[in-house]
Amino acid sequence: TTTTTTTTTTTTDIIMNKLTNATSDYLLSTIGLVGEKINLEHFYHQGGVLLFTLSLVATRGVEQIKNDMDDETNQRLTAQFGHSSQELMNLLLTGQATTNTFD
Repeated sequence: TTTTTTTTTTTTDIIMNKLTNATSDYLLSTIGLVGEKINLEHFYHQGGVLLFTLSLVATRGVEQIKNDMDDETNQRLTAQFGHSSQELMNLLLTGQATTNTFD
């Protein structure tokens, strides 16, 4: 027998994928390149943290980030009051959005 796994894609997932792809395309476009190095000026201005966070999400992928997390009911990278979640910090430091520091 063959097992088929279906993934439900929500509107939010589609929007996030489009946004992260557009951000990474912009950052890697000829506008964002200086010679062979990426121009980091984009990250020094207003919205730089958001661009950096979106580039992390684009690099890891929304589905993989969701798979990294332990809590299937609350899969957010921001905690209450807009603070950074442990998953976002781990994504930044290790490249994986694990829930715990020991993972």
